[in-house]
Amino acid sequence: GRPAQRILEVSNRSGADTVAMTTHGRSGLDRLVRGSVAEEVLRQTPLPLLVSTPGATRLAGPGEPFLRVLVPLDGSVLAYQALPLAATVARRGRAEGVLVRVGAGDDGCQGCLEHAAERLIGEYGLSRVVRDMVAPAPPAQALLAATERHRVDLVVMTTHGRSGFDRL
Repeated sequence: GRPAQRILEVSNRSGADTVAMTTHGRSGLDRLVRGSVAEEVLRQTPLPLLVSTPGATRLAGPGEPFLRVLVPLDGSVLAYQALPLAATVARRGRAEGVLVRVGAGDDGCQGCLEHAAERLIGEYGLSRVVRDMVAPAPPAQALLAATERHRVDLVVMTTHGRSGFDRL
């Protein structure tokens, strides 16, 4: 069968609480022609999805904790939904939480960082949370730069899961 559909079926049947997979990291015409199994699973699964790329060099191995867990925030309710999962992963490895907001300093961004930090510390019990306000830039580029700057091991984020014309 189709790989994405089989992954979804097995995760449902087995009662999995997370799906973990790697991706080829294709882009451009190659991705358009061959598609992306990881992206299809992401759009359809109700479970958290851990995706690793071929270039992931700092991914924790067996018995190794994640040291820094980044959560990108855009001020939306959807973005805040990543906080409980990020906190769970971070607490297990005594990791530092890293909150990143891409935007101008005068658009209320600092407030959303502070609110999320208060939740991670007070509600979810993290002991260390870094807040980083990133200057306006294409969000993907800004977040990739933040992962390098903070030496992040894991990014926990939500997605709308859009497909078709909505995705475009």
